[in-house]
Amino acid sequence: MSSSLGWRTQSTVLPSKAKEIRNVSARSMFDLKAALYAKEEESRRGTRTVRKRKRRVRDDEGLEGENKGVASRAEKEELEVAQKLSGAALREKSKLYEELKDQARNLKDGLGEEKYMVNFERTGKDADGSYPAEETMHDKLDEMEKTRLAWETETLRRMEEDREDAEKVTSFGKEAYEATEATHRERESKREKADKLEARKLERLRVLIRESKESKFLDLGELGGVSQEDAGQIARILQL
Repeated sequence: MSSSLGWRTQSTVLPSKAKEIRNVSARSMFDLKAALYAKEEESRRGTRTVRKRKRRVRDDEGLEGENKGVASRAEKEELEVAQKLSGAALREKSKLYEELKDQARNLKDGLGEEKYMVNFERTGKDADGSYPAEETMHDKLDEMEKTRLAWETETLRRMEEDREDAEKVTSFGKEAYEATEATHRERESKREKADKLEARKLERLRVLIRESKESKFLDLGELGGVSQEDAGQIARILQL
């Protein structure tokens, strides 16, 4: 019994043989090395982040213990430096403005205002002595909106006028066409009536001529609407 347990213990202690990994390409080894390198970099970045956080907490704790007067003086000094820089910038701008003003004044016939697009002769105050308010972006947008609305209104008005003019021309053309057609129909009607009347006269004349040939007598009273010349010709025809 003890011998069987012994060989079990010995078998577990003995090292196992290393198994050879086959069918591994160079591409697979490169991918494994890249993955291992990425994990190592991620681990190092995490360690640096923790150290930075600890250092920042220590720095904040150290600032709380500093003298408040030092921070106040530093803030005051920064404000004074900013004011000096601002004043220097304003003086530089004022100097540049005066130089441009002198150059514009030397130009004649308003060429200075046209060149620099600034009216240097205009005073900086209104009539009541107050300074004019600066035009804000809202005012500019409002003015642009008013200009756009005015343009749209004017465009719509012109389009409406053009439409009305076109309708007038169309209406006038239609009326003129209808009047021309009415005149044409009336003329055709009169021509038809005249043709019918002339046809009736000719038919009556044929009848009279036929009867006159038979009787050798022509009653001119029955030839209504026939001229004397036509009647004479008819009489000569009958004599023949």
